[in-house]
Amino acid sequence: MHHIVSDGWSVGVLLRDLEAAYDGRELPGLAVQYADYAAWQRDWLSGDVLEEQLAYWREALQGAPPALDLPTDRPRPAVPSHRGTQLAAVLDADVVSRLAGVARERGATLFGVVQSVLSAVLSRRAGQDDLVIGVPVANRSR
Repeated sequence: MHHIVSDGWSVGVLLRDLEAAYDGRELPGLAVQYADYAAWQRDWLSGDVLEEQLAYWREALQGAPPALDLPTDRPRPAVPSHRGTQLAAVLDADVVSRLAGVARERGATLFGVVQSVLSAVLSRRAGQDDLVIGVPVANRSR
């Protein structure tokens, strides 16, 4: 499943419910539906709050490069196709252990350390000091 469909938290819920269904247990009714959450979000993100959020991100991203200029084996197409591929790689357990140690020493998460390494590699390969990396987050309060 793509992360836009589910995240680590919701996959756990899905697996718990599937297990209950396979065991023949009845699932309890949901107190809150996704449509409720969407309505709360839409109500919150309007008016002054929407303008504040937009102003924040416009200022934070002002001057950000429009694209990462990585060296490629082909020129970038004039119209993006959004076609791509994946490169699977397995990190050596010792490397992961050392990265986790760096995270502990710095009071950071392993994710934060790996993202920092990614930023440094991309910056060096592109020859750009400024780059933007987007990270989807669940950010749920319910």
